[in-house]
Amino acid sequence: MNIKNVGHGEWDILVDEKVVGRIETFDGFRGYRKSVWVKDKQISDIKNQKEAIEKLEKFFTKNKEEITSLEEQAEQLKYGATQVTHDICSKVLLEEASSIEKRIDKLREYDLI
Repeated sequence: MNIKNVGHGEWDILVDEKVVGRIETFDGFRGYRKSVWVKDKQISDIKNQKEAIEKLEKFFTKNKEEITSLEEQAEQLKYGATQVTHDICSKVLLEEASSIEKRIDKLREYDLI
């Protein structure tokens, strides 16, 4: 990961020339603060660029693990829906699988690496 200054108090974090995050600084009434962001989501407050990269790597790793886990849950629910005999049970399982797939889509928006 590389860091490139793009303006006053802002740095882009790049992987192969693709922006995957940014560091923003805020010099407000109560003090100076740096934060690392992915799209519109604040990941963490940080002290330096090294910490920003570490937090970003942990975020992307955790995000991928969560996507994998949710995909397995959705598959199990779909399989369970084919195994039950009652239409109501099947419908509930399929609705839950659909809900999980929506969460997966939301997580994939932040899967930039």
